[in-house]
Amino acid sequence: MASGENGIITARVYRCNPAVSDESRYDTYKVESDHAMTVLAILRHIFRILDASVAFRDFECYRGVCLSCEMSIKGRKVKACSIMVKPGE
Repeated sequence: MASGENGIITARVYRCNPAVSDESRYDTYKVESDHAMTVLAILRHIFRILDASVAFRDFECYRGVCLSCEMSIKGRKVKACSIMVKPGE
């Protein structure tokens, strides 16, 4: 999902909107950060600051057990609330 240079996390987000088109795509977003962020925090930042059309389940049980934030990242099912991404990774 993410990689980048120092101070920047670059996130590639899979997008589709069946109401508009049958085609899907990846959009790239650059998030400035001087510290590691969870994937869920990155998505929240994208939604709140960069692109309010990004849709994802924005819920966190704060225990990492509900699986509500589960998504596929690099082909693996993971909890977005617990996967950390560092700037420059």
